Amino acid sequence: MIFIGMIVGLIILVGLVFWLASKNIFFTFVKEGTAKNVMKAGEFNRTLMRWRGYGLDNDWNVVNQSKGRFVWGRIFGGLYFYGLSPFYKIDTYYFQWTGVKENGELQPHPKEKLDYIILKDDVYWAKIENAEDSKLLNLTVEIFFTIRVVNPHKARFNVQNWLETVINRSKPAVRDAITTADYENLIKKTDAIGTIVYQRIRERGLFAEFKERYGIEIRKIETRKIDPPPEYRGITLREYIATQEKKKITIEAEAQAIRLASIAKGAGKALEEASPEERKKAVEKAYSRQQSIDGDAFLKIEAGGGNLDNGLAKLIGLLKFPWPPQKRQQKTAKKVRVPGGTRELSEEERKRLKIP
Repeated sequence: MIFIGMIVGLIILVGLVFWLASKNIFFTFVKEGTAKNVMKAGEFNRTLMRWRGYGLDNDWNVVNQSKGRFVWGRIFGGLYFYGLSPFYKIDTYYFQWTGVKENGELQPHPKEKLDYIILKDDVYWAKIENAEDSKLLNLTVEIFFTIRVVNPHKARFNVQNWLETVINRSKPAVRDAITTADYENLIKKTDAIGTIVYQRIRERGLFAEFKERYGIEIRKIETRKIDPPPEYRGITLREYIATQEKKKITIEAEAQAIRLASIAKGAGKALEEASPEERKKAVEKAYSRQQSIDGDAFLKIEAGGGNLDNGLAKLIGLLKFPWPPQKRQQKTAKKVRVPGGTRELSEEERKRLKIP
């Protein structure tokens, strides 16, 4: 009975410890790749960390485990005893950020109360507005920052909000990178923009400052997208529609030209095989129709972008008569028939009869 009582008591004790740890009372759980800061009467006491292969040095920097210091309180796994309440407690704070899912979609995290700090590499999204390109067009740029916390003590107590500070101090570098080209060229090289931003931040000495002052290391910067203002989108959309309409008209015109050329070619072949009388009638009919349309005295045959060398035009050469057909001139009478023969009219008689 005593043995059974001890087993029951041990189970109750373990259950109680786990329950207290879930409430951060005396005990706490530290998940893999995270750290928790322990406060003693409102003052920083130590940092508890659980990350296989890593430890903390005397300045609470994350280092290889072989160089790390011993931090007391670990029972097993991620279970730690940190001290007696109310003298000791786990530090908590409010934090808000937008992360990225594995499929690339944004994953907003509303402001929530946290008792831990993520140490592993994580991707954070940021939006920079009013970034002008080389033509002074206001753009909105979305950036992905891959960041790792290398000193949980500095990240928590040396700055009010380390993520907000890093993003705000990086914005001038992003705007500087955007001014290197206009929007049309920027969207063609979004991958390169991230590299340029990274170089600009390094040139400003911010990487070293972030790490030394805030315990933050920027590992990578990528451009998610670059958006113009809404009115610019409307202009480009109208230009696109106009361009597509122009292409459509051009294609239809070219198809019509090819069709007409084919018809004219067939007509020319048919006329070549026709009899001389049929050819003459066809040309005279075409000429009459042309004159009824434009009231002129010539026949112009075209297909596509140039004059048609076959068809009716070729038929004119086959018929070997001048084109256009000459108008019949009015005959002029200079002689009149008289008994016994003819005689010439005098000038006065021609004028009276209106004969030129």
